[in-house]
Order: sequence, then structure tokens, then C-alpha cells
Amino acid sequence: MDPPKKHMQIVSDHSAQTDLGDESLAASEFVSLNSRDVEIAEIGQRIVLRNRNSGAVVLSNSLGAQIMHGIKNGCDLRHLERDLSIDFDELRDARTFIRETLGNWKRAGLFDDAVRSSPTSKLKYAQSRYRAIFKLGTRRYQLSSESERVFRDVSSLMANYLARDTEQNPEDKLTVSLSVDGHTVQHNNQSVWRPCSPDEARFLVIQKALSLLAGPENVSAVLHAAAVVRNDQALILAGPSGKGKTTLALLLAENGWTFAGDDMIALHNDGTKIFSLPFAARLKDNHPESISSMKVSFRKDLSGTYAWPNSAATAGELFRVSAVVFPTFSANANFVEERVEPEVALQRLLTSGTEIAAPNGSVKSLTTLLNSNPTRNWTYGNGTEALMAAQTVFSKNWFGAKS
Repeated sequence: MDPPKKHMQIVSDHSAQTDLGDESLAASEFVSLNSRDVEIAEIGQRIVLRNRNSGAVVLSNSLGAQIMHGIKNGCDLRHLERDLSIDFDELRDARTFIRETLGNWKRAGLFDDAVRSSPTSKLKYAQSRYRAIFKLGTRRYQLSSESERVFRDVSSLMANYLARDTEQNPEDKLTVSLSVDGHTVQHNNQSVWRPCSPDEARFLVIQKALSLLAGPENVSAVLHAAAVVRNDQALILAGPSGKGKTTLALLLAENGWTFAGDDMIALHNDGTKIFSLPFAARLKDNHPESISSMKVSFRKDLSGTYAWPNSAATAGELFRVSAVVFPTFSANANFVEERVEPEVALQRLLTSGTEIAAPNGSVKSLTTLLNSNPTRNWTYGNGTEALMAAQTVFSKNWFGAKS
């Protein structure tokens, strides 16, 4: 499932070594910077800065951390220059560095007060909405859609959560409206994003639905990933669409693993666990033939688009994460496993569809996830190699591998 293109590219200032010339932040603008909503967290050997309101993310180093801490502590520009001058040959070099760094951050939206979004358009037309209620335990939400396609897809994917009793009126409501510019998804009358395509709208609905069913107070982020479980430990298969993570998850589910979710996974607030919220897997036309031709027993719907593994974890159950893998299928390729640094993994997650929960979501759950678990790239050319690699995932040798 392709995510909407709202996930910004992370700015990696690397101490803002780019020559920004006249675009650098002027000293007079420094005092107006809003750093109240900017959080600071460690990720691998770097520092991540994130604005809770705008969602802007910047990767920096220890010097960038000094600048942000100084701003938060009310330091003036000259004070910061003196503090950082020890790392530069001359005081003016520190001054230039600070101004260029702040200018870079400002343009990235790090000091914005709100999300940068496009205004919604007036409805093109209105028609009878398709409605359904979905539930998990006592948690419920209602989906109303003017788009039959989005409603049909969401209902097929989340068929196991459809409520038979529809008399109660849930407080949480997701609405898909049609406008001249496309589909607009709203949660309780607040737009989730700008008008978008049907596929993007489906992604946004499912993403929000997972958080509502698991409990918004419990969810820190929704990962664009699949997940399987073995011996009560979760393996996350993350990355952009079309890389084969859904097919690999289904394959693992038929060979000793338990299916815990496809395409979107709800991460617990503490950053160490995921919620098992399995729904139908959406098979793409381009999934690898060498894997799909292997013997599997998952059942498909009549269209052949959605599949339900026979081995699925209980919905709502929590599993501790023990590893994160970014799989890539490449026909006829030999199996290659590579270590991924936490800061690189964070960039991949945030730029491929992972969404930090609103309104007060923190990036620290993601940094905890990636700092405390091994992260790897898997490039593989057939399912047999991937299965063999999966057998060793939770072994001591794998955790200590220096590849």
C-alpha cells in the first residue's frame, strides 16, 4: 500500500556545512525562534530534533544539540558563539556556523507553529455515504465514505473488525469526502491531510484506524511495516512499498512464524513493543514469483488481492520487538545482510510512510526502538534464502553480527 507523499525528507544538517550565503538567519530573527515544541533525542551517533506541531525532523550532531539546548535555555547569539568557539579556529566561524544552522532549521519547518498543509476544497458533489463500524474490544470507530472504492478496500482489509451491532454511535468518526481535488480524510471533522488519491486515502484511513483500535493514548507511531512473531518476539519488516515485505511476511507466517500485521504496525508508547492488529494482506501484482510459487496455504478473496494467513496473532496483544529488517527482493540476487545504523533506519522509516502519532507524539519512541534493537538490510533473490536467514534472527550469533 503506497503511503501519501506527505512524509517529508529529513533534513540532515550535518552541522550545516552548506554555504547558504544571504539566506542565513539574521541575528535579529534569532530571538523570534519558537523552540518550545522542539524535542531532542539521541539516535545512534547523531541527534534528532523534531517539532511536535509541524512534524519537521532534523538530524544533527553534538554541535547542533548545543545550539538547540542554548536556544531552549534562553541564551543570546553571542553567548552561543562563545560556547561553540572552542570547536572553531575563529569566533566569526562559530557565528557563521550558528546562523547557517539556524537558517537551515527554520526553512525545514523546525520552528513552525503548525503543520504545513494545503486547504481543503469544497465538495464536488454529495451522495449517500457508505457506512460501517469497526471495533476491537470496547474500542469502536465509524467509517463514512462517499467513495465506494475506499470503503470497499478498507472493509475488505479490516473485515475481521467489522461490528455486527451498528446501533451504537461511536465517538470517533473517520470520514472520506469527495472534492474537486480528490479524496479528503477527516477524523472527527478535522482533516488528516490535503485532498489525495483513493490509494492515499485508504492508507490514511487504515493508519488512523489502527491507532483508534489500539487506543490513541497507547500508540506513539504507526510504522509502514509488516510484522511476524515467534517465541513471543516480534520481527518488524519495514520499508517502502514494492520491496516484498508483505510477501515475505506471508511466507514466514506459513513457515513457523505468526502473522501480526501487514503494511502498518502500531508501536507502543514505550518504543519496545508493537500491537498485534492483523488484517488482510494486500498482495501486489509485482510480488516475486520465486516466493509466491512456494507452497503456502493462506486464503485469498475472490479478487485475489487480499489474503488471510492461517496463523495470525490475537488482535490487541502486545509483543516485544527484537529486530528490525528492511527487506529488498532482487531477482537472482545472492542473499546479503548488512547492518543499518539507527540514524539511517530512522530516516528510512520517516521517509517511507511511518507516521508519529498526533497530537503530542514524540520521536523518542522511535529512537528507543532503533537504539535498542539490531537493524539490518536483507537483499534476497528467493524465498528459501530469506527463510534460512529468518531462522537465525533471534540467535545470539545474529544479534552480535558485525556485518
